[in-house]
Amino acid sequence: MVETFNEGGLDFLWREKNKLGLPSAITQNWQKGLGGVSPESHHVVYPAKIPARDQLLAYSAQIAASFKLNFHASVRKEFGDDAEAAVARASRKALLVWQAYAFLAPGGGPYDPKKTLREQLGMKFGHRSALSLYAYNARQQGRKPSLEDIVTDRTLLVHLEWFHSAKTRAAEALFMERLLKSARELLPK
Repeated sequence: MVETFNEGGLDFLWREKNKLGLPSAITQNWQKGLGGVSPESHHVVYPAKIPARDQLLAYSAQIAASFKLNFHASVRKEFGDDAEAAVARASRKALLVWQAYAFLAPGGGPYDPKKTLREQLGMKFGHRSALSLYAYNARQQGRKPSLEDIVTDRTLLVHLEWFHSAKTRAAEALFMERLLKSARELLPK
């Protein structure tokens, strides 16, 4: 058994396990972890103790659930009537970055244009904060908000570790997809 906070980075797996869409045949073997306060975020965490073989599955399910539930709700809150069209127009590359960012930095508060961006960056600048910033910038420029902004952004967000990590994860996923496609083309069927 592994404890998903100290040994895996899934701080809220116990609390989130019923939202992951995994069969109970898998999650019934999971146990409640000890929990406590994260020294990084200073929030209470709700880890689980899971069989080591379930780690990849749990990670994948948590990433998918964060994107499907949390991210899409935040897009609706921040982009309003433009939310569905923005998701439909988004490139695969942009969606992969957002998926990683939503997992790494869940939540966050709305961007406050009365403060500098530098003042707002940090642990609380989650994916919703970035969506709010991009929606604000789009309105200021007289255009519809776009999820592509995360790919082209050259603001202070480039100094945010989650931002770099999300872009790196998306690049790795795209590289692995291309590598797998090339390998399949080389191998006989």
